[in-house]
Amino acid sequence: MYSARYRRNKILLVNSFGLLPAVLVFILCEWISDYYAVLLSLGIGIVGYFSMIGWFKKAHCQLIPQSTLIVLLAFSTFRGVADLLSFSVPNILLFSFPLFIISFWAYVMRPDYPVCRKCAEKYGSMNHRGLHDRCNCYEAHYIMGLVLVGAAISFVVTSFYWLFLFDENKETANRFFFYWFPLSLYVLLLVYECIRVVLVYDLLFSTSPNDLRDSYIRDMTIDGVDPGYKHCLVRLIVVSGSGLYLSSSHIQNDPYASPSGIDVPVYQSVPFSKRGLDDEAKRLAEEKLHIKNPKIKLLRESSGGNPDKRIAHFLLFLQERTALPELPDARWYEMQELNDTITGKKFYYLFKQEYLYLVRLSRIIWRYDENGYIRFHEGRKFTFNYLYEQNVNLTSGKWFRVSLYNEDKWSFMIREWFKRLRCNCFA
Repeated sequence: MYSARYRRNKILLVNSFGLLPAVLVFILCEWISDYYAVLLSLGIGIVGYFSMIGWFKKAHCQLIPQSTLIVLLAFSTFRGVADLLSFSVPNILLFSFPLFIISFWAYVMRPDYPVCRKCAEKYGSMNHRGLHDRCNCYEAHYIMGLVLVGAAISFVVTSFYWLFLFDENKETANRFFFYWFPLSLYVLLLVYECIRVVLVYDLLFSTSPNDLRDSYIRDMTIDGVDPGYKHCLVRLIVVSGSGLYLSSSHIQNDPYASPSGIDVPVYQSVPFSKRGLDDEAKRLAEEKLHIKNPKIKLLRESSGGNPDKRIAHFLLFLQERTALPELPDARWYEMQELNDTITGKKFYYLFKQEYLYLVRLSRIIWRYDENGYIRFHEGRKFTFNYLYEQNVNLTSGKWFRVSLYNEDKWSFMIREWFKRLRCNCFA
């Protein structure tokens, strides 16, 4: 029905397994003292955090596992403080409350959640990934929403029972609400997600004809290469001044061309070889666009966590637009025109992602330097060629950290003040 590779990786997509460390600690709390429960949850949280650093290299979704580690650290803190103050609180409340806060934060923030943003910087956004990784990302956020609902139900129900109906003599009722009820919610979530994973993968990777499956796979395997083959899709984004050169028909005979929409004029699936991707991009510029000594710079490279195929997005900088030969159904689009029409349906979806990424990155580099300080351009107008003039690495994730932490932020100025104070004290 689907390849052995996806059968092996299917268990990795059951995101509910990421909650198992917290569930195991919750179960063990019934047989061990609060002192050992605090040590156990704290130890698992610390060890798990350092394990996640290595696990990030495997491109598995970190959303629920990292949220679970935060919940364990929060539980160890709350449990320790409650015991220190001799305040009796059911363990389920100390688990469900931080789980609700963390899952609510993650579900609302979504792509801006720190874990998701770090993953996007390393492997590309969901639209740059393969089918397997996009399914993983989508399912992780979907399950996080269910975790949010389950944590809210567990916290509200057990809190109400503890505040208004709790009686030490009713051991059966107490054990049900404080122990079996939350565990049953997790078991239901786990069973539901296992069934969902099987149904989704049977739909997407079955061999029987299916319009939804075919459309999904066509959109996600834009390089036309099936999983397991070592190829890379090289795309050239031609820029000059504040404009981009786009075409609605493609000059290369590529069987994997964009199905519809205005897109970059040159892109081609190439096999990995000893030649670097920069050389492949220059070769495409010379052969397809007849540009001698092309000025090329890598905008970003998306792997989607799959070492067998990638998408390399290159910028081709032109000083003079006349250096580019006229192509059929192609013209220059100014930035203002693209900003007004990019949300429409006439542009290919992958180009939309590239353009929005390019504009955001360009504004950051134009506005700030690598340390977050504001640049002064003395009336100079912005052009995309400025990205080539600056000796900076466009693929570095530091630029998005600069966008969040720069001279325009009040916290930046406070940190700089303390930095100067520290330097003066130890000078």
